[in-house]
Amino acid sequence: MRTDSHGSAAALLLFATVSWGSLFHVGKSIIAHVDPFWFTLARYGSGAMLLLAVVALAGPVRWRLLPAHAGRLAFHGIAGYAVFGIGTFIGLQWTTPSHAAVIMATMPISTVVARSAIDRRLPAPWTWGVAMLALCGVLIVSGVAGSHGAGGSWHGDAIVFLSSLGWVTYTLGPSALPRLDAREYPLFSLLASLPAIALAVVIAGAAGFAHEPSAAQWVAVAPQLVYTVLVPTVAAVLAFNRGVSELGAVNAMLFINVVPVSALMISVARGQSPSAAEIAGSALVIAAIVLQNRMLAARAAAPA
Repeated sequence: MRTDSHGSAAALLLFATVSWGSLFHVGKSIIAHVDPFWFTLARYGSGAMLLLAVVALAGPVRWRLLPAHAGRLAFHGIAGYAVFGIGTFIGLQWTTPSHAAVIMATMPISTVVARSAIDRRLPAPWTWGVAMLALCGVLIVSGVAGSHGAGGSWHGDAIVFLSSLGWVTYTLGPSALPRLDAREYPLFSLLASLPAIALAVVIAGAAGFAHEPSAAQWVAVAPQLVYTVLVPTVAAVLAFNRGVSELGAVNAMLFINVVPVSALMISVARGQSPSAAEIAGSALVIAAIVLQNRMLAARAAAPA
């Protein structure tokens, strides 16, 4: 039964990460018409209503837990939905979907380091080697190492990387909020983060970084926005949180290495040929994730 449960969790995580690989391509087309701030507000505002309906249909919602854990929910929700959601697409304005997806593959390593910091213990020595291997891959892909991929830029990639730490923080939330189930955590954290997203839109608008889209701009991105809300935002988040609750944050994050693979395959299917540097850098990142997976499995199998 446990094996079957783990298999189902793995399938859910695979679905989530493949859909997120597609999000970078779809999102890139959206931000050509709607800036990242308004896109994020529309995405998560609509997603919150749909998520609320799905969760309510699945069973009673323990609303008393929302105010009881409002502070932690807001912290993790803002990190995952606002920081990651807005920041990633700001970075994507200056880089390519394949670059952003490769950078997402560093999150398993970031999660191990963050988990170790929370537990107040140093990561295993091999963690640093794996982290350096992944970092080298990201630097090669981004062009900092001297070989620029088509359409990419190091500062766009840097923004995406910093934003990815927001999703790492979000993923660590369930362990800090064990009373919430895999439906309640994504819903409550999203609801708690919406005021911050709306405030970011207002501040960015006042500063001239965000502009309210016209009706024609919303119409132009309507099909992509509907897909983004239905699949990568609601269905994938529910699937990912279910996988995290079953396998734990560190093991669940290992599935993020599927994101660059699916994004790269979509790029190839669209007729875009990756450069040698992009292929080499992606291979290094994937090698780092595979190595991390094997080391974690070996540690789990070792006698106590």
